[in-house]
Amino acid sequence: MEIAGRKKYRVKLESEERAALRSVVDGQGSKERRRRTHILLLADENGKDGALADASIASVLDTAVGTVERVRRRCVLDGLEAALGRRPQTKRKPRKLDG
Repeated sequence: MEIAGRKKYRVKLESEERAALRSVVDGQGSKERRRRTHILLLADENGKDGALADASIASVLDTAVGTVERVRRRCVLDGLEAALGRRPQTKRKPRKLDG
């Protein structure tokens, strides 16, 4: 979400966090986790090239602009691990049979 050309949620990663994210990209993991990692690396304002616009990130990674916005928001509000993982399912019904 942008307010008059400025991003509301700005991702600023430390060098250790950037290195950890690069290892996730190179390592194994789910496709979704690697995509979210790429989004955060491209949205990082402390990176050597600065942050890309959401539309640019979406076109490079072949994803929706809304996905980029949600990942940035979750990183700023909930932390790095929350942004990389899946959200807990809140509307899921409990199992009727458990054994």
